[in-house]
Amino acid sequence: MKTALMRPPKHWQIESDQQELFECGLDAATRYRDQAVLIIASSQAASCNYLQCKQSIDGNDWYGKRMRFSCQIKTEGVEAHATLAVSIKSPAGHMVVYDPMMDRSLRGDNHWTEVSVVVDVPDDGRWIVYGPCLWGAGKMWVADFKVEQVSRDIPRTDDHGSTLMLEPGPLNLRFADVSAGQADPVALDVLPGWRWPRGNACVGLKVLKGQFRGENVAVLSAEPAQSPLESNVAEGDDDTVFLCQTFSAKPYRGRRLRFASYIKAEDVQGEVAMVLMVNGVNYARLALSRMSLDLIDGCSDWAKYAQVVDVSEFAYSVSIWLQMTGRGKAHFAQVEVAPVSFDVPTTDGNHHPRNLSFSE
Repeated sequence: MKTALMRPPKHWQIESDQQELFECGLDAATRYRDQAVLIIASSQAASCNYLQCKQSIDGNDWYGKRMRFSCQIKTEGVEAHATLAVSIKSPAGHMVVYDPMMDRSLRGDNHWTEVSVVVDVPDDGRWIVYGPCLWGAGKMWVADFKVEQVSRDIPRTDDHGSTLMLEPGPLNLRFADVSAGQADPVALDVLPGWRWPRGNACVGLKVLKGQFRGENVAVLSAEPAQSPLESNVAEGDDDTVFLCQTFSAKPYRGRRLRFASYIKAEDVQGEVAMVLMVNGVNYARLALSRMSLDLIDGCSDWAKYAQVVDVSEFAYSVSIWLQMTGRGKAHFAQVEVAPVSFDVPTTDGNHHPRNLSFSE
């Protein structure tokens, strides 16, 4: 398709993965309440192709404020998404806030409809980028654009987008979701709620029913590879086995979070570790705490360990890891993820200078 219209209004720019598939500019034949109307259209774009007519403003005047971006949108034959997308970037260009409105986009045919995005601007929100975006074929008309500060009583909308596919909270922390009819110990290929490097001849995952204070125990194991082709957990760089999951940070924002588990090690030639990570947009790391139980040729009886971090107001997800490096068996039971009082000290160790005298 030869682009017949590609002249955005003054102070607006075009961003597209395949610009030649789209038209964008003012629609001289359409008005909205006597205001000019922008049109974005395509007849050939696939659902993965997009064009955004965007504007960038300095975030300095908006630090710490809640902002609402809104406009009127009309659509015709939109096959994928017609949205208003807002992102905020740090001075280094990293995205720290993002709401592409994909979970509530307009599709098909719609009369004039008001859409809005509400976000908080963090202290490192240097650039604010916003504008209408069309994904795939169809037409969208845009008018009556507004940018304004709003009250904290108006809820943010950027819980969506990057967190759309996340679970609302942690799952199966007590390893209970296994079939009651299975033998004990239960050798698993899948443990609901958790990811692990299954399909590997050298690593194993079992659940021991009721073996710790009446509750189930998850056991990670790793054995030496019999051949170089047998496993990626052979002698070399990648010798960590793990259980992990990632879930929405929304219930924990502005709170202090503790990740705890009882752990027992059996003939571990390496280390057992717990990791608690708080992530921003696109999994940018906002906080990290890692506990390492160094057990070269070692064993340890049951003991409770915990990691504690603060969850930023701008966090999108939380990741938890139970892992073992090397060979042996690591047992985990009574896993907990819960907010705690701010009187409980954090374990991420990044808040104060440490060992300035080099004595440790």
